[in-house]
Order: sequence, then C-alpha cells, then structure tokens
Amino acid sequence: VTDHLFSSIFDYSSPFTYKRTRDIDDYNDNDDYSDPVPDSLFQRSIYMLIIIATVLFLIITFPIAAFFCIRRIPSLQRCLICRLGRRLPLKGPGFIILLPFIDKISIIDLYETRFNLIENEQQLMTGDGSIIMIKPFHASLNVTNALLTTMKINNVNVKNFLQISFSNLIRSKHVEDLENKLHFILKEFEEKMNHFIKRWGYAVSMIEQPRITVIDRADPINPIKNKLQKLLNKDGSEQKTVPQTTGDFTNLFNMFNNFQQSSASDQLQHVETIDKCSNTMEYQLIAVVQTFFDQYKNFLGVDKDFNVKLIIEDNDNPLVNYFHCQKDGNVRMVEIEPTELNMTVRFKHQTDFHRFLTTRDLKYLNLCCFPQQIIKQTIIIMSAVNDDNKKKIEENSDNEDSSSSSSSSSSSSSSPLNSSSGHDDDVDGLSIENIVNGIKNHKYDHIIFMCGAGISTSAGIPDFRSPKTGLFSQLEKYNLPYPEAVFDVSFFKSNPKPFYHLAKNILPDKLKPTPCHYFMRLIQDKNLMLRAYTQNIDSLERIAGISADKLVEAHGSFHTGHCMNKECRKEYSLDWMKKIVLEEDREDNVVYCENCGSYVKPDIIFYGEMLPDRFYRLYQRDFINCDLLIIMGTSLTVQPFASLVELVGPHVPRVMINKTRPSRDHFSRKDRDIFIKSETDSACLELAEKLGWRDELEKLINSDESDNKA
Repeated sequence: VTDHLFSSIFDYSSPFTYKRTRDIDDYNDNDDYSDPVPDSLFQRSIYMLIIIATVLFLIITFPIAAFFCIRRIPSLQRCLICRLGRRLPLKGPGFIILLPFIDKISIIDLYETRFNLIENEQQLMTGDGSIIMIKPFHASLNVTNALLTTMKINNVNVKNFLQISFSNLIRSKHVEDLENKLHFILKEFEEKMNHFIKRWGYAVSMIEQPRITVIDRADPINPIKNKLQKLLNKDGSEQKTVPQTTGDFTNLFNMFNNFQQSSASDQLQHVETIDKCSNTMEYQLIAVVQTFFDQYKNFLGVDKDFNVKLIIEDNDNPLVNYFHCQKDGNVRMVEIEPTELNMTVRFKHQTDFHRFLTTRDLKYLNLCCFPQQIIKQTIIIMSAVNDDNKKKIEENSDNEDSSSSSSSSSSSSSSPLNSSSGHDDDVDGLSIENIVNGIKNHKYDHIIFMCGAGISTSAGIPDFRSPKTGLFSQLEKYNLPYPEAVFDVSFFKSNPKPFYHLAKNILPDKLKPTPCHYFMRLIQDKNLMLRAYTQNIDSLERIAGISADKLVEAHGSFHTGHCMNKECRKEYSLDWMKKIVLEEDREDNVVYCENCGSYVKPDIIFYGEMLPDRFYRLYQRDFINCDLLIIMGTSLTVQPFASLVELVGPHVPRVMINKTRPSRDHFSRKDRDIFIKSETDSACLELAEKLGWRDELEKLINSDESDNKA
C-alpha cells in the first residue's frame, strides 16, 4: 500500500513534504478541503444581537457609573478624598474620578460666609461698668486653607468663637474707647482673630461698624463699684435686668465639645494628621479653666496671672487638678499645688450649689457657680464680700504700695548698676559683674538687644501723649476721631495730612543717636551682637551705624517709603522724603509719588497692617541661639514684641534697663534676670565703664557728631 511513497530507502515522498506538489490542496483533489464553511443566517443574527445588547448596556448604565465614579467640582468648592487610609491632595475645580465604596469624600465650600457677629439686640456691660446697647451687625468669613478646615474646627464653631470673643472684647473696653476708637478696636479685633483662626483655615474679611447706644454711663472713679451696683441688689442677690454670661459659657463649652466630636467624624477617620490632643482629658480641663479665666479677667480688667484649683466631683471620687493661667491667655496644667491659689472651681453633676471663693486678685468679689453638667452649662452669680474682708484687702494693698515706694526711693540715690536686681529678695542671684565678666571673656558673643521708645527720648524726639507738648496735642485742628487714627492705615488713605504734620516733628533736620544707640554699635563692632530688635520708627539705629543685616525694625521705620499704588510701588529714600516733609515754603507737606501722583507712605507699620516678614523670619532662629538678652527702654507691654523675651533658653541671662520695673510674668527668676532702674543712656555709659570701653564709646559718639557737623 505504501510502495508508491518510497522511491528508495533514502527518499520518502509525502503530501506533507510538499516536494512535488508544493501545496496540500494540489495534492488533494477535493477543493472543499481548504474553503471555510459559511455561517448560517441564524448564527449571524445571534452575533448581531449580542453586539447590539452590549452597546445598549453600556449606554444605559453610563449615567449610573458616571454618578458613582465621576463628580464635577465647582470653582468655589474643593474635594478632599480619603482612599484606603491615605489622604489625597485636594481636588477641584473640574471633574474628578472616584472609586465607589473605596473613596470617602468631603466637599469644602470656599464661598464667603456672611453672619451676624451680634445675633440680636443686646445690652452689655463695658469694662468701666457702663451699660450699652448693640444692634445686630454682620461680619464675613472666608476660607484661606481648605485642607485645614477639614482637619480642625468647622465653620459654625468658628462663628461661635468670633461672637464670644467680640462680646468679651466689648466687656473689657471702656465706653469712651467704644465711642471714639471703635474703628481702631474693630481693626485690632479683626487682626487678632485672623492671627488665631488662621490655624483653622479661616479669615475674617470684613466687619461692619456696629451701632452702639450708651444706656447708662458709669462713674470713671470707681469702675468695680459700678459693676457691683449694676449686677447686684442691695442684699447681694443677682439682678435680672443685665444679661449675664450664661449663653457665652454654653456656646463656648458646646464649641469645645463639638471640636472633640468632629475630630472623630467619618470623613476624617483616615486622616493621620488630625490633632489627637483634643480627645484628652487634659485638653478638656484646660478649655474649661481658660474659659473661666478669660471671663473674670475681662470682667474685672485684671492684668495678672492666676492659679486655679479645679475640683470635679463625681460620686465619691473627686478629681483635683491645678492650673496656672498667664495673663496673655495661655493655660497650663501644673503637677503640684501652687503656693498661692486665686480661685477654686468646684463642679458636680447634680444641680446643687457649690461656692468657689477668690482671693486678693478679685478683690471685692466672690464668685458662685452651679453647673448642671460639666461642659454643658455654667451660670455665674456675683455676690459681694463683707465689709471686714474689704477693709483687710484695702489695708494689704496699701501696705504693699508703701513698701514698694520706700524701696524704690532708697535705691534711687545709688548708681544705676548698683541698684539692679532680678528679684525683690535677691540674695545670691545673677549680678551685673557676672554679665560684665561674661562679655569681657567673650562668653556672650550672641547678644540680642530689644529696644523701645525709652532709648530715643534723649535724642530730642518728643513723646506722643503729654497734654500740651505731646505730638497728639498738635493734631487737634484736624478733628481726628481719636488721636491714634493718625497711625491707622485706613485713615491715612483718606487723609494723610495729619500724619505728615506729625512726621515733621519726628523727622528733625539733624537726627542725633543717643549713647545707648552707640553702645549697641560698639557691641556690633566687637562682633558680639547677634541682632538688635527695635520698636522705634526713628531710624536712629541705622544712623548710629548699626548695619541693616543686624537690625530688625519690628514696627518698620522712616528709612524708606513706597508709593501706595499697587501697580506702581516705587521706593523712596529717607532723604528724599525729608526734603518734602521739612520744606517750610510748602503749604501741603504730603509726599506724592513722582510717577503716578499717589500718596507715598513711609515703611512703618500702621494699625491694621502685619509686622514685617523679616521679623517673623528671624526671631524664630535668633532667640534660640541667643546667649545674652539686653532689653532697653521698653516696658514689654506691646505684643507680639513683648513675648520675645520668653523665647530665649531657660538659662540665658536677661538684663533689662528701664525706668519702670517689668511684671513678674517676664522677670521672676533671680538666677537669670537683672533689672536696672535707670535712664538707658546713663546705664549704658556706666556699663561701658565697667567693661573698660568708656573711651571707645565716647570717641565713637564724638566722631559721629563731628561728621554730622561737617
């Protein structure tokens, strides 16, 4: 059968070798072997139906899929996506793609929110005991950081915070300030609130000026008595005619309670950066104590620190904690009981009464509270102390005043540096000799100076507030709403003439730095100065020769000025501005831009403006590296400049030269603090004498004076 396949043993012919036919179809005579079998009509119909059904299914289900997977974000909204425990960058505006059942989203509105800063017509008591009526008025709130708004406090709580803060502000002001300086007060309130709520991602963009009517004007001689008479009946019971702080406490406590709850909301359960301290008991207690402290401080105008004992009674297991409340508003928990307690607060879940007493810092008042439930509602009732306690308080305060005056008079006759001390009962504390030796031996080579107006008074620059000779007294012809309006940026834009009239006195033809300025220059020349921070705007530090790199002018200076037109912003020098301001033949000494004709404003910080970026950029690293802090000519009352003294290390010496003693808040440690009650010039001259630099200092002063004369 297979003989035809073999021609020899070495040759095999097969249809699959294609040796002869070259194609299997040629070998097979049947043509149907390679042609495909055509589909029947039925099969083709089935294929077409499947394709049509698939297309229709996609078309029909697309809106549903798009609803779950595609979302459009408008221009004034942003979307926060949490995907499998990770926070994605903010999305929007535009279309975004979501993964159903995996992504959790939170929509953030960027619309400007308009709300009532005062909801209803209210009667409030001012800081001097006057009763005023405030009509409802609006404020606007903007979102500045959409991400922070999802991680911190929501919009409603920010509004509550602003409303309560404004009420507290009104209660702390005197009625005369509210009548004459309301515009400045609102600007200051807006700046402070923005500095605080920016950490939550919000900012106040506008505050309307409210209508305030004085119902009962208080006697300015005895403000505390005014408050008692308006709050209490003759028998000491509470009057019902004046609104109390019940609503404020309720809103505040609810705000903190909502803050705690929002931190565990579903939309943020995957965000790792959430602030965990809001869930701690310590945070809740600090919030309660801080609320009490702020209310009492604003009510009485007390400018001191407080030590508070907080007792929370729950059945038979009382929880006792101690807190130190600083006058700047910071509250911290302390582990041991302070030596002096100013307030004891007792909470109980039942509705019975529990009295908590205050000591000398609240003087004529005892305070009672009966909370219905902790962090829910607190009602404050004021009651008068008896006459015996009042007499004891007055006697103690009189004794303190007499002792302090006698000690100050005895020390005034001695040398400024010999009368220095860091503490009232200084025994083995830091001495000026330690400071002198440290400077001589280059132990202190990162010295920071903090300077105020006291270092420039001997330069011939007049003060502002003296009744007849002060600068403000020269502005009466301009009918200012209040004297400080001359430094209000909004007022300057509308009427710069009062400011430039004032500048004519601040910019005399020959500015002469004081020995205090040259002492700082000498420290700089010996490579011992890290930086000089000054509140002054007179540029005397620059004229004395302190380099711009070593100088931080926290409130700006006259050294340069800029056109107020945002499209121009041309810079002008001090000499150019002085020629115009000091020109006697000119009727109008206002400085105008040469390019566009707009007002030229010196680069000093007005009310309503932020401090320079250089101040915020440098102080954070400078005060960490400081090894000696010298404060001159300032009483450390203006913030945020005053708080810089707290930023140096815990063992860094601090020397203060001023005519008035600082508060114990800033200078209370005799192992590091020295206070020199003296004129700054005389103290610097004597300090240079002890350092052996007196001749160098006088030579520096005389050489600059000769240069000025030449």
